[in-house]
Amino acid sequence: SIGAAIAIVTTGLSIMSKAFELGEEAAKLQRLADAGDEVARQYGGSMDLIIEKVKAASHGAVSEMDIIRSANKAMMLGLGADAEQLANLMEIAAFRGRAMGVSTTQAFDDIVRGVGRASPLILDNLGIVVKLGEVNENYAKSIGKTVQQLTAAEKKQALLNSVLVEGNRMLEKSGGLAEDNATSYERWNAELENTKNSLIGINSPMSRFADMGADLLITF
Repeated sequence: SIGAAIAIVTTGLSIMSKAFELGEEAAKLQRLADAGDEVARQYGGSMDLIIEKVKAASHGAVSEMDIIRSANKAMMLGLGADAEQLANLMEIAAFRGRAMGVSTTQAFDDIVRGVGRASPLILDNLGIVVKLGEVNENYAKSIGKTVQQLTAAEKKQALLNSVLVEGNRMLEKSGGLAEDNATSYERWNAELENTKNSLIGINSPMSRFADMGADLLITF
């Protein structure tokens, strides 16, 4: 019947539309991953190593794609591609995020932006209080310069060093970052996100199906 035919066509269009959405998402994820690999290489680092170290520091509470997003931001804002240093930032962010009621993912992104943009306000949202004047003055003295002679990169390094020192002091005082009940839920959600991203990855069967669906939709 006409009604049945319309239902079949509608269902087919819905399936192809979903396939197109999956293909589009897979392409965006691949673009993000490729950009991360390239930026990390430019800074003399390895995105695979960054993901490994930062993921471990978060106790698996942050998805790999979210790590790539924040790591890309960190590198583009001049924080470098040192995997150990980024992992240390993650640990500090997660610790302070808990105290401020912020998710580990958001806390890591906030600390990256706070240091990268030299924003005491963003850092203050994580309970990390810094005085840029003092930070720059102390760093300038340590390298035999005046504050006026510091470059933008050196000021950023000064702030990063200060956040790491203060953050590690707080971590040591508390006994380090331990898992809690919320960590288990965050890890579960992160693993679900990782699994979904793996299934729709650019080289996965689902991705190829999505590409076929997109081609059919365009043809139709």
